Amino acid sequence: MQQTSVEEFSARPYQIQLLDLAKKSNTILCFGTGTGNAFISVMLIKEKQHEIKGSFEERGKRTFFLVRTVPLAYQQSKVISENIALNVGCYIGDMGVDLWDKTRWIAEFNKNDVFVMTAQTLVDILKKSIFCLYNINLIIMDECHNATKKHSYVTLMEIFEEYPEHPHILGLTASIINEKYTGVCNPQPIKSFLQDEIFGLEKRMRSKCITCSDPQATTKFVVKPSEIVQTFTKGLAKKNKTRLNRSLFNDLLNEKLQLSERNACAISINAIKYCKEILESLGPLCVFWAAQILLKQIDNHIKRRILNKEIKDVLTKCEESLNKVIEDFKNKAANVFFSVENVIPVEPLLTTKAASFLQDVLLAEKNSFKELHAIVFTQRRCTAVVLSKLINYQVEKDETYKGLNSDYILGHAFDANICLEDGSMRLKKQNLVLSNFKQNKFNVLVSTSVVEEELDVRKCNLVVHFDGINNYREYAQLKGRAQANGSKFIIMTEEEQELDTKKQHLVMQQIEEILFEQCQNCVLPTDEEIEIEMMNKKDENLPSSSSQDNAISLLYRYCSRLPSDQYCKTIPKFQYHILGNQFCAECMLPLNCPLPQRIYKGDQMSSKDLAKKSVCMIICEALHAIGELSTEHLLHVQYNDDNGLESDSGSEIKQKSISEPFSRKIPKEMISNSIFCFDDYDLFAVCITLSEPSKRENTIPLQKLWLQEACSGFGLFMPKNISKLPSFDLFSVVGKLKIELIKIPSRIRSDINTDDIKNFHINVVTESCLKLVDGSISFNINDAKVTKALFVPLHSDVFKAIRNDCYEFMFPVINKRLLNCTKEEPKDNLDDEENYENCVISKNYGESKNRMYYVTAISSLNTSSFMKGNKTFFQYYLEKYNIEISPNKPLIDVISCSQQISFTNSVSNTNTKKKNVNMGKLVPKLCKKVSLFPADLHLQLPCLPRILYFCEYYFLALELKDMIAEKIKINKSENQERYQSSVLDLEDLLQLKNHVTENVKSPSVLKIFEAFTTRQARMPFDLERLEVLGDSFLKQAVSIFVFFQNPSFHEGKLTIKRKNCISNENLCKVGKSVGIQNLICNSQFGTKSSISENRNPWTVWLPPGYLRAELDDIKQYTYQNVQPKSIADCVKALIGVYFEVGGVNLALCFMQNFLDISVLHSSLQNGQKLMLPSHYADYPCVSRSAYIDSNAEHELYEHNKLHKFEDLISYKFSNKSHLIQAFTHLSYLSNSVTGCYQQYELLGEAILDFLITLHIQSNTQNLSPGQLTYFRSAVVNNNLFGLLAIKHSFYKYIYSSSNELFSSYNSFIEIVKDDQGLKDEYFESPFVICPTESEEGYQAPKVLGDLFESVAGAIFLDSGLNLVTVWKIYYPLLKPVIDKYMIKLPRHPAVDLFEKYPKANIDFTNGEVVSCTVKFGKKNGLNIKACGQNKKIAKAAACKRALEYDSNIKECLAKLISYKF
Repeated sequence: MQQTSVEEFSARPYQIQLLDLAKKSNTILCFGTGTGNAFISVMLIKEKQHEIKGSFEERGKRTFFLVRTVPLAYQQSKVISENIALNVGCYIGDMGVDLWDKTRWIAEFNKNDVFVMTAQTLVDILKKSIFCLYNINLIIMDECHNATKKHSYVTLMEIFEEYPEHPHILGLTASIINEKYTGVCNPQPIKSFLQDEIFGLEKRMRSKCITCSDPQATTKFVVKPSEIVQTFTKGLAKKNKTRLNRSLFNDLLNEKLQLSERNACAISINAIKYCKEILESLGPLCVFWAAQILLKQIDNHIKRRILNKEIKDVLTKCEESLNKVIEDFKNKAANVFFSVENVIPVEPLLTTKAASFLQDVLLAEKNSFKELHAIVFTQRRCTAVVLSKLINYQVEKDETYKGLNSDYILGHAFDANICLEDGSMRLKKQNLVLSNFKQNKFNVLVSTSVVEEELDVRKCNLVVHFDGINNYREYAQLKGRAQANGSKFIIMTEEEQELDTKKQHLVMQQIEEILFEQCQNCVLPTDEEIEIEMMNKKDENLPSSSSQDNAISLLYRYCSRLPSDQYCKTIPKFQYHILGNQFCAECMLPLNCPLPQRIYKGDQMSSKDLAKKSVCMIICEALHAIGELSTEHLLHVQYNDDNGLESDSGSEIKQKSISEPFSRKIPKEMISNSIFCFDDYDLFAVCITLSEPSKRENTIPLQKLWLQEACSGFGLFMPKNISKLPSFDLFSVVGKLKIELIKIPSRIRSDINTDDIKNFHINVVTESCLKLVDGSISFNINDAKVTKALFVPLHSDVFKAIRNDCYEFMFPVINKRLLNCTKEEPKDNLDDEENYENCVISKNYGESKNRMYYVTAISSLNTSSFMKGNKTFFQYYLEKYNIEISPNKPLIDVISCSQQISFTNSVSNTNTKKKNVNMGKLVPKLCKKVSLFPADLHLQLPCLPRILYFCEYYFLALELKDMIAEKIKINKSENQERYQSSVLDLEDLLQLKNHVTENVKSPSVLKIFEAFTTRQARMPFDLERLEVLGDSFLKQAVSIFVFFQNPSFHEGKLTIKRKNCISNENLCKVGKSVGIQNLICNSQFGTKSSISENRNPWTVWLPPGYLRAELDDIKQYTYQNVQPKSIADCVKALIGVYFEVGGVNLALCFMQNFLDISVLHSSLQNGQKLMLPSHYADYPCVSRSAYIDSNAEHELYEHNKLHKFEDLISYKFSNKSHLIQAFTHLSYLSNSVTGCYQQYELLGEAILDFLITLHIQSNTQNLSPGQLTYFRSAVVNNNLFGLLAIKHSFYKYIYSSSNELFSSYNSFIEIVKDDQGLKDEYFESPFVICPTESEEGYQAPKVLGDLFESVAGAIFLDSGLNLVTVWKIYYPLLKPVIDKYMIKLPRHPAVDLFEKYPKANIDFTNGEVVSCTVKFGKKNGLNIKACGQNKKIAKAAACKRALEYDSNIKECLAKLISYKF
């Protein structure tokens, strides 16, 4: 058996069937090398591991894996230990096992479960009576064809005769025959010879041969290449004067090296042997190259062993010999070619074999194929290295070879003392070379036959066996690599050996036929059989009831639509029983079939075909009975949430930019049906305080206006019975403004004309709002649908009293002077004698006539004073504007500023470059008064619309809070505390009482306000964080509900039902049903952008008492355009709010009773009896199924040693079937107790998503919603879950019969794991796995992440639906990663790259793998390439490599700069 690497595990058909046969009886498998045998070996050990139990003293049993060589012992022990949760021991001669006594071996017996050793070691143990055969449950014998004559295998089988109790046997061989056929080249004698060899091996091994050649090379479903024997003459291509004498190497090899250092001697001998082999197969030129490479290797050995004189002497002598070879070639080549660097043509320095390969094979096939993709196999590593160099050299020197490019790949050398460059090629470099070959970076791959099974390249159209046929194994494996249509398989041989080679070739073909015949007893139908079976039946116009004629086709079609993965097809499996002259068919259904019975038997029939139809008919009737097949056409029924046909996925909200207008609700607190009068209104003082002045010096004069104590202010009349309003903040250029609305006692009101108040209010609206109005609006305070609120001016004494906490006003509060001043008209010019302090003015000249200025003081300068320079103000105005002003007249200090007000701290940003404040001095005579309001009052005007806007939404939130409280029957009083959970107190949040009571308080109004405020509204808060929490809780709650609602549904149907419930489309409908579309705060206040759909505030908000002159009833008042997704987000955010306040049960109650989303168990009309209550709302604990066979459950539990996994996670399952199902893959049909893990994976994925999201939100309050999303996507990630499943050995306990699955996760493990364990670098950015030395990106096999999630679902069900238990088990597994991300938050590489280089460009090239090129940097001058299995992986890998390259370049530049200085 060849060396096995996890990279060698490629998919092979029939292995599952062969494994079934191997389980039943002693079996010899002739099944290629490496992958097939390794897979079946591991799976058989796994199937029988339940027998491995008991100590030596208790007559316990263990498994023995016997190999031929030490390297294979290491290799096989690694493969077994990495795939099975058993203790594996590797025993070799260097450990001194031959000298171990019985005590030591018994200690090893009690320590390990699987023993990997040579056959002779086991024979010695048995002969010494240390162990007996009854201590062995299974013996696997690698390369069992060696069981002839006096081999250890024969001795071992002779020991069997001494014991009545024998272990199970599995023999592995790549070729059943161990002798070369020397008879007549005739099919019948060959067949007789093979049958005799097989029968003899069966008798010696006490086993039955179940043989199967490599299906990729021999089955009728794979392309069969043309087979050609290419001959050549022995010797050099042309006679020349540069022939190196072989005696030179023979003399060197025959020298007697009388030194004790065996390794150094071996190094020298190997080096000379390599040269001799290359001389014989390739010629002198290649020896010259090989000697140069070997010299470097020898030099490295000398440097490493310089302290040992004897070793150094041996290696130095070898170095001298190689130099002698090189000098001899140089001298002789120079006589012919004048220069050893320019050897043209090369034929005189090549053997006829090498020349024939270049000309008759490589060049000829290059011209015959449109695109050549060739693999050349050699027996020796040295030949592979130099042959690849020869091809590239020939391409460089001869243009006719242009288009060829070569590289090489070698097998693993475990103990290579000396080798050519990379002779012992590591797996990473193998992967890199293979990846480059698949990406067309070169088209001729030279490989040793040791790695023949790794080279699975679908587009390979030429395979060359450079060294001829040695055995059937090589023939089958190598030929199978040619997979493209029209491919060729060429065998090279000498002319003298042509007849013998062709004879052996015929033998190989005969072996192939015989072995193929042996495989025909497999019961499982092939893909072609299924296709033919189904094509014979019509898909349309089926009869209204099932018949036996279409039952088979119908069953196959139904099973094919069950959820499956790339590792297993959901097809029924048939077995036949012969009862006399009758046949009875037995059908095993896929694990995820919803029928309660897994195996069905048909009636006895006269033929297999009728028996098969009979059982299929029975199953179809059963499927129809449970509603899985429709009555009309008997087609596979797909359900949506309403138990109808599944809706088209296209109905999902796809066009996110499309929105529709909705009227905005006016809060009932601000509506009054009566005509305005004081008795129906309360007066509020609008207190605007500069709480945090800006640090910008040019705003200081303006800040003085805000801070003066004599400052007047505004009052606001609003309808009575308005509750207390909260304070909030606004931001302007002067700093942060604190807004408070203080209610003034009604008894102190004075008798004021209501018309004066209305006129004042109109003037306030005119100056604060109407400058931005696009359409016409009219004032009508008595309209029933407009907001009722009026502004009035208040005395400055009112605000002084409020600042002093005195609310007993003994004076008139309304400022009548200011109330009446708005009736006056402003003057065009200010008189000199007029008091123009505290005025709002503008200039009568120049270009900026419309700019407003606040007069801050009378200047100490006058018109005759000098400006900067030598001019007076008088001279400046005369020269600049041609205006003559009076001399010696006082000037005024003015300041102009932006009137922009915002809910967020963007206006007062000290780093802004825009100049929003201008100070200067003006001439009063040249100015005019533009506002009837004084400057201190005019400053407050821009705040008033925003104050009302905030109040309206606050009242809407209050209405919604009270409406929800009434509907779900909880206390309307507010719970002001925001729950701050952590790892330790999650239990308090998750594990509440099962019923919500009226004592539970409602969320705060501001929290409800936050839940329907979108990010684009630019309010001080938004729903983003709440939406993330609500989304994860909604997904979990609905997943649990549909799981309990439909226990027989497979994962596909459960996913559909969940999707239909939690989709944005459905949540939008839910939101509209409760009026969210009329409440949502979705627009930035005050924006004037013509791009915006919502010309806020003029569509979303109108001043109090105003309506729009529109014909459309909706647009006559207030409306806004809202996207459906925004409504859905609000629904999720509200769920998040009620979870934060009341935990799981309040959130479920809110969803069930207010949103009408079914999530409580009480809504299930399934008539279940009273069961034990669980920890999750009103759900009962999951009871144990009455159909579970306890004995079968126990056998499965012991089969995979699941008690070890329970110890690993520190949790003991009370119902073991949950744990068994969590680890059962769809391919494992031997599980008759439970279904597969798909249902549990759906449940566990939702639970982990919620728990992780909750933990992140609770412990990262400083993160923005965007960062929170990155954090969540990094942790709730299949790659990360897959890595954790590897780290904590989840994959070792999987029940699976899929070789493809086995191959997939083992290949990935080899990439991410080394001898020290899992590499931490892959946890840093889990979005793509990029090995350092490879251009290819990878993703974790989904099955690994599924296992991690399905176990969480199993724990949840087993623990009585306890979320806390799940988190206590999973948090220790996740904590290291979460803590790492707390320090450095990972982001997707593509996001980081395009944020850094927005103009970066990405190109894709499709091939066997997808290649991606990222162009970035200055003028996109840098190119980085990567590849992956799809565009997503390739893009992520390329972006990650580009970022690493950019970081390395900058780091190098920084070092250079620091070094320079």
